[in-house]
Amino acid sequence: MKQLQLNFQSNFDKKHHVTLSDVNTALTGDQVKTQMQAIAASKLFANGDERLYDQPLSAQYVERIVTPIFDEEKDAVEA
Repeated sequence: MKQLQLNFQSNFDKKHHVTLSDVNTALTGDQVKTQMQAIAASKLFANGDERLYDQPLSAQYVERIVTPIFDEEKDAVEA
């Protein structure tokens, strides 16, 4: 499963990111950037005076591969 990671810069020059699961992987860079700009313009996300998602920086699809080595929880349930 791919995830979409959105990276923003706050008005205090701190970096923040949002990761979304089950996304449409056919979105273009322009489409994602437009929506990120809308998030930034909404100014909905703040921590005090810091606007967390003030400026879009980048976006990427992330695919993670998990290779289990051992799982004590699973082994205990099966026993």
